[in-house]
Amino acid sequence: MLLFNGPVEVGIRAVILLNAVFPQSLDLNRITILDHWTLHSGMISDLPSVHPDRANSLGELGLKRGSIEQGLQLMRSAGMVSFIASAEGLSYRATEEAAGFLGLMEAPMVAALGTRAEWAANHFAELTDTQAHQWMLSPLHGVEDPGKGNVWPPLA
Repeated sequence: MLLFNGPVEVGIRAVILLNAVFPQSLDLNRITILDHWTLHSGMISDLPSVHPDRANSLGELGLKRGSIEQGLQLMRSAGMVSFIASAEGLSYRATEEAAGFLGLMEAPMVAALGTRAEWAANHFAELTDTQAHQWMLSPLHGVEDPGKGNVWPPLA
């Protein structure tokens, strides 16, 4: 499991996500949610998942948060991510150098992650925490992709 979720891969995924919402910043909870849907997009959309979908993939979230934090710290040391402290708490933003860094990567996986990160950002970045939480549970309740016209909140 470390092969796909080590600090380097998770850090690169975080940079891809933050670049998709640039110049917006995201907190660790939202990055964790967006990372989940970037990897498991096939559970609620027509985009095939990058990692295998499993019934217990939501259980990964608790473990993933620590890995994402390590990846963010690694990418901060590389100058790809900045930390922002505000009255709302700590958030993360891609640096101006992040887009150039990602542009140098030619692996098909990076392109696939970029496509899914943009999709996830378009669907989930602006949701309230309550809505984002409801969407984390949506595969368990058969709720469709929010881009297909569903009415919020999905579990009302």
